[in-house]
Amino acid sequence: MFSDPTLLIAIIVIGLVVGLGAGIYPAVYLSRFLPGHILKSNKSTESGRTSGFRTFLVVFQFTASISLVICTVVIYAQTHFAQSVDVGYNSDNKMVLAINRARDKRESLRQELLNLPEIKSVVFSSEAPTQDNENNSFFTLLGSSQSDDASTNQMSNQGQLLNLHNMDYGFFEAYDVAPIAGRLFDQKFGSDEVTSVETGQHAGAASAVLNQSALAKLGFNSAQEAIGRTVAANIRGQQHFKIVGVIPDIYFRSIKFGVRPTIYMLNPQRLNVASISFNTNNPAQLRTQIEQVWKKHVPMQPINLQFLDSMMAAQYNDERIQTRLFSAFSILAILIACLGLYGLAAFTTERRTKEIGIRKVMGARVRDIVGLLIWQFSKPVLIANLVAWPIASFAMIGWLENFSYRINPLWLIPICLAVGTLLLLIA
Repeated sequence: MFSDPTLLIAIIVIGLVVGLGAGIYPAVYLSRFLPGHILKSNKSTESGRTSGFRTFLVVFQFTASISLVICTVVIYAQTHFAQSVDVGYNSDNKMVLAINRARDKRESLRQELLNLPEIKSVVFSSEAPTQDNENNSFFTLLGSSQSDDASTNQMSNQGQLLNLHNMDYGFFEAYDVAPIAGRLFDQKFGSDEVTSVETGQHAGAASAVLNQSALAKLGFNSAQEAIGRTVAANIRGQQHFKIVGVIPDIYFRSIKFGVRPTIYMLNPQRLNVASISFNTNNPAQLRTQIEQVWKKHVPMQPINLQFLDSMMAAQYNDERIQTRLFSAFSILAILIACLGLYGLAAFTTERRTKEIGIRKVMGARVRDIVGLLIWQFSKPVLIANLVAWPIASFAMIGWLENFSYRINPLWLIPICLAVGTLLLLIA
């Protein structure tokens, strides 16, 4: 705050304006009262304008309250929806270890970790789920010929920008991702890895796996149609990638960003994290054991080890904070609105004491009089609902557009009705 003069000045000015505005009006207004009238409890100064102004304040307060409650419910519903979506892989019992500072010790580190009885597998990748970097490259689908000769390998389309991830052998198996066509990376084929290609040499050859979103981007009508076809890209030199498998779309990042057309390859130079699958009732103890193994192999570097479920939950921290803030403001707004309404009801009832007495003398029952008063104070709340619903709906529809996958906006209708009914009952 203090490093930004504009922000600091704005905060000071807003504080002064709000403070002076809040203080000047009561001071000027109260100074107009005549002490004699106040001491006599004069009740004849009521006018239609002051009564209308009080009604306006009630409408305004409940409009704010209803809008805040609707926003709170929608944000909570979207956050719950986002966290309950099937991400396409098994995230249970996983830890993520950064290995980019242990380049020459990766294999020895992996082998010693696998010696721990609680660890089921250790697989490498360029990123783990939730660590979705903007790695993109242009890939060109080549003709049906598998020859490296450019004259016989006619390009069937222009280059398409695809997101790319690098996966080690066994990565998809560790996350329980099964192919819908073809196969996954497998050492027994011996041709899956990306190798360096010197400038001027023929293109290198490696294997690739696509997700479903990439199929349409490259012009395939089905997953099976893509198997065996070749795409070209400049990855460690010019490379030809034979498509060996297609997997379902998986959410490597928050669903607010959606799924991008992605190609998966095996480039040993780009494997930066290890996904550790474990099976233990004491993960804290296992974490300590992993830290000891790390210190043994990479003693001069601090360990970066996290539980995958915590990383996934952290993707929606902003939404959880928003929910808590809106909840607190909603409770405060409802409390203030109800205090104002209670004071107004007591004030109005006191002013209508004679009217109530006459009605009772004329035979009116208590419930008839109470019903009359309740209807009088229900009208401002009903008006507040009619004002708040479109305002809150417009704001929330705009907020939901930040998510590629979101709750149906039609849910706003029952939410508005439920919140409006609740606030009316509270009033």
